[in-house]
Amino acid sequence: METKRIELYKEFITVFVDTLQLSKAKKTNPHIIKGLGIKLQTVGFRMSIISSDAVMEKYMRWKELTSDGSDPEAMVDAFAETLHEMRKEFLPTTKRPPTDVLEMLT
Repeated sequence: METKRIELYKEFITVFVDTLQLSKAKKTNPHIIKGLGIKLQTVGFRMSIISSDAVMEKYMRWKELTSDGSDPEAMVDAFAETLHEMRKEFLPTTKRPPTDVLEMLT
């Protein structure tokens, strides 16, 4: 199960990167939105099966903000919080804050 979670969480990161590139790509390739929608459905479905409730809650918040699209900073913060919850699944004693997750990615 742990390996499946790791693979799913890697897919989530890929979807996040895709959402960041969406505004630029949709001008040149309108099919990108449909492809991203399919990825979001797949990741969301798999999350509902194998993720903890805490990860699901953070993922659903991130997805809500992504759909809204009005606050990019809030979307990035929600992404960091989701990754933080994912990290806590593997390292329950972690004391690092979600902001550290963002710093590791930049």
